[in-house]
Amino acid sequence: MFVCIVLFFFSLALFPLAITTYCSKRHVAAILIGIQTALGIWSFAKNKVSSNERTLSFASTFFALFGIALNFAFIIYATRLCRGMNV
Repeated sequence: MFVCIVLFFFSLALFPLAITTYCSKRHVAAILIGIQTALGIWSFAKNKVSSNERTLSFASTFFALFGIALNFAFIIYATRLCRGMNV
């Protein structure tokens, strides 16, 4: 769960960057999507014995999915900006 939360905050950290660096940071968002997808699938598919494990698994999956959505939004937004700046 800790890794999912840290990666989620890395995803949030991409947006406050200077707009001129958006074009070069799209690959970082794509890498984060891959890692978060793997972690989300792993935490969802893991055997859950206790209710605490089910809660942690749900939270991990939630943070992974929300991070993936943020990264997709960043890639779409950055691509539009880069096309507008002809970069």
